[in-house]
Amino acid sequence: MAKPAVFFDIDGVLSVEMQQIAEMENFNLVSGVASAVRHLNDLKLFCCLIANRSGLAKNLYSTSDVDKYHKRLLDLLGKEAGAKVDALYYCPYLNTQAGGVNEDFTRWS
Repeated sequence: MAKPAVFFDIDGVLSVEMQQIAEMENFNLVSGVASAVRHLNDLKLFCCLIANRSGLAKNLYSTSDVDKYHKRLLDLLGKEAGAKVDALYYCPYLNTQAGGVNEDFTRWS
């Protein structure tokens, strides 16, 4: 049986938009987001976070930076409201016309 789900973009929706993912000291959740996600948890909705991480294709940051960023997001959700997510997915791909240079993450050249 299918389970109702909520899909969130991370940047600018759950977290305040940042110029560079590596600027962790500037990372903040949008006010009220943690308690809202907790409310969805209490309703037993599947909570899934999604994000574009095309900076990987542009060599602006590493997968380690992405992991740290996502870990900080999850830690803040938990710390601020005991909120959790069921899944987190991101897309690192970009084509060369859009600036992709890292061959591991550049597609559709």
